[in-house]
Amino acid sequence: MPLRKRRLKARPEIKILDVNIQQTDQQIRLAKSKYYPEISFTYQYISEGDEAAVKAARTLMQTTGRLWLWPTGPSGMGKDYYAGREKESLKRQLTETKADVEDGIRLQVKQAMVDLDSSAKNIPRPRKA
Repeated sequence: MPLRKRRLKARPEIKILDVNIQQTDQQIRLAKSKYYPEISFTYQYISEGDEAAVKAARTLMQTTGRLWLWPTGPSGMGKDYYAGREKESLKRQLTETKADVEDGIRLQVKQAMVDLDSSAKNIPRPRKA
């Protein structure tokens, strides 16, 4: 990897933006996970007594969850849909901010190189006697 790219990745502001983008990716996955059905069951088996013919009780306790909530847009219940869209928008903003910061860093490096070259040209060289 070229030195400039390594130095760019080593900058703390770029590292922070990368972590924020990764967190936003996870938030997008979490928001989109609500698109899918979720069901939970609880089953309980209880046996009582000391004899061979033990009384057993089996109960299906409670079922909870939603079978399906479509990720609808403006026309329907779009709570989950818009939560995912909000996180995607946040990721786009972070990506654009990262690109702007990288451009600013590149500009600083280029300006420093130009200043170094101009300083090198202004140093008087010894003349031949």
